Amino acid sequence: MKDFIFIIGTSGIGKTTLGKGLFTHYNGAYVEQSMVPEFGIPEKVDEGLFEEQVCWECCVAQTKEHLFHEGEYSR
Repeated sequence: MKDFIFIIGTSGIGKTTLGKGLFTHYNGAYVEQSMVPEFGIPEKVDEGLFEEQVCWECCVAQTKEHLFHEGEYSR
């Protein structure tokens, strides 16, 4: 079973530095929200909530792909 660490916070407080340090220490997977490609935002939706939802779904998909690729779980 794999454990997950999610780091959230405002800009410029060291999330990337902490994440990279944890990645090195635990020899795990590392995915940044900024790795999510640009996307269009539909009209009449809350822009912030939509962006968070898309980024979350992308991070989950990347994590699942890493786990399946590494052979931790079977599809």
